[in-house]
Amino acid sequence: MNESKVKNQMSKECVICGKVFWFHKSRKDSAKYCSRKCKDESQKGRVPWNKDLTKEELMNYAVKVEVLDKNCLNCGKPVHNKYCSRRCQQVYQNKQNKGKTYDEIYGKAKALVIRKSMSKSIAKTASETNFTRKAAAVIGKIRRGKTYEDLYGVEKAEQLKDQIRHSVEEFRQTPRGIQVCKEASDRGILLALSGKEFANTKKGCFHGVYFGSSLEEQFLQEFMRNVGSLSFVKRNTSKVVPRGSGFKKTAPDYVLVKDGRDLALIEVKSTHLLCRSDVYEKALALYLYGKENKIVTGYFTQDTLEKFEKLQGNPEPRRLNSLLSYMVLELYNYVVSRKVQRLSVEDEEANKTLKNVILGNNVSNDPLPVLEDEIVRYPTKVGMHRNKYAC
Repeated sequence: MNESKVKNQMSKECVICGKVFWFHKSRKDSAKYCSRKCKDESQKGRVPWNKDLTKEELMNYAVKVEVLDKNCLNCGKPVHNKYCSRRCQQVYQNKQNKGKTYDEIYGKAKALVIRKSMSKSIAKTASETNFTRKAAAVIGKIRRGKTYEDLYGVEKAEQLKDQIRHSVEEFRQTPRGIQVCKEASDRGILLALSGKEFANTKKGCFHGVYFGSSLEEQFLQEFMRNVGSLSFVKRNTSKVVPRGSGFKKTAPDYVLVKDGRDLALIEVKSTHLLCRSDVYEKALALYLYGKENKIVTGYFTQDTLEKFEKLQGNPEPRRLNSLLSYMVLELYNYVVSRKVQRLSVEDEEANKTLKNVILGNNVSNDPLPVLEDEIVRYPTKVGMHRNKYAC
């Protein structure tokens, strides 16, 4: 045994076997046995301390009553020491130190150390950002609530915005940027599938089906009025549509289901959003997904709502196929109209022919099995207006 260990060790004879054993000096009053075997031997024949005690007596024996004999200096709650929480400690100390200098709070020696540390920190910040804390506060007050155009003029503001766009685009091409974009895309998909939305729109349930906007509520109401039931309509909680070959995805709002089979994917979209390029990309992805997987895909917009509302008063209720045809045409019309706008306008008739051919090849006449009692007495013509979604 080395010298340092011997210095803190003591020896004693075991009360059972008489063997000399070593132990730390802190156990000089409690050390009795050289091993667990000797201790177990000493317990033979002894009555357990908890014998014949009831469950209530054991609970009372085990529970220790905590006595709080002081009050928090800030809020007055019973405590062991001075404060009930870190926040109360900070609030109380701030009150006590209000209006005092560092010399009065910490003393001259410690106050000098604190000032040197703060000065070094401020100098480092100023060298990295060209701003001190005071200067940053002043500049922030001047700039707050103003646009780039207000601060720099229209020409300079546009240059700065282009630089920012270019910088962001470069970052998105880096491995870290790709990772950030992928994580953001995954979060967006999870939010869409959960029914939560970023926008401050109307939310609720209509006959047990969730809606995340007033237009979605109108879609459910019109569907209920025309079909008579929402048993076909389910809020999408799992269906994800890929956008291209990358990690980007999109999630339709509703799935139409019959006999456990997915019949159609429906996206509800406000008309004012259809001029956005990302909305067009999502619509195109939905269009291609339906074509590749042979599933009906459609859009419900304010224009579709008007067509649904015109069916009111029809002697026979419009059935599922009839309503789907309007939404299918809405999606294909939007996708093809945007595609036609990107082509040369030299041959207007060629563009019109292309649009009609694409629609004719992709719109299914009977997206669902036709029921025998499905009668449509007054069919409404669905017109396709050229450049309807131009922005």
